[in-house]
This record gives sequence, C-alpha cells and structure tokens, in this order.
Amino acid sequence: MSRVLRQSESGIRSLPRGSSPETELAEPGQSRPLTALRRCGLCGRSTEKHGIVLMEWVRGVMEHESVHVRLGETLKAFKGEPVDAATLKFVANQADWKKRVRELRYLGWEIETFNRRISEARVSSFYRLVRSLPWPADPTGAIRQYERDRAERSRGRD
Repeated sequence: MSRVLRQSESGIRSLPRGSSPETELAEPGQSRPLTALRRCGLCGRSTEKHGIVLMEWVRGVMEHESVHVRLGETLKAFKGEPVDAATLKFVANQADWKKRVRELRYLGWEIETFNRRISEARVSSFYRLVRSLPWPADPTGAIRQYERDRAERSRGRD
C-alpha cells in the first residue's frame, strides 16, 4: 500500500496529488516546509524533533492488511498516551473503525475512551491503551470466533 502522507496541525492526512512530503499546504495555493510546523495537533509532538519518526511509524502501520493490527499497533506506538480519534480513523481507513477498536477488547486488550476539549468550541474523542496482549496468528479470525462463541452462549441462556 503506497500513500503519500503529511503531518499537520490537524492530524495526519494524505497529500494532494503532485505534492511531496517535504511541503504542506498552508493556505490554498501556498506551501510551506513540513519542518515549519510547530506541533502535531493530535499528539503534541514537534515535527522538528519527531517528524521522521512519525512518518516511519505511519509507513509501518499502514503496511498491515488487518484493520485490527493497524489500530492496535497505533495504540501501542503511543505508549499509553492518548490517541486522537482522527488518527485512528485515518489508519483504519474504513467507516466502522470504532467497532474495530472495541473488538480489540475481545483479544483481552484494555482500552480507555474519553473526550477532551481541544478548543473553545471543539471536543474530540481519545483512546488510550492500558493493556495489550500479543497478537494471535489471525487477529480478525480470533475476534470472529469470540463473537460466535458469545452468540452461542447467549442462545444457551434463552
């Protein structure tokens, strides 16, 4: 999977066609160097200090075919720090990403969710990994099996 990405104050985004990772659109029709950005709006890391590390992390996460692994590896990369919903939505690359995050709990993972005011008028959701377990050979298959077992237990109670 090959994508051109940029880190901006509003998160990690795909670059417009013809752009390079070294530039970012500041205003329509204008560009500025990526290193001119002060801090990531999602994690607070500075691009001067962490820019290359962040891009390598994104490349590594996006190589995984499994949405569960992309989300889980993102949460693990932040080492217990809160991860903005926009970052998880980006790496999931699917509409039902919140359900995929919840499904990680079926693998024994503990994930906290909370809202945080990010400006006077905006509140954003954040996710924080409290505990993870090693990946099973087939994470999505293990999650589906958990769901089948849970459904079978529910039918047995009726």
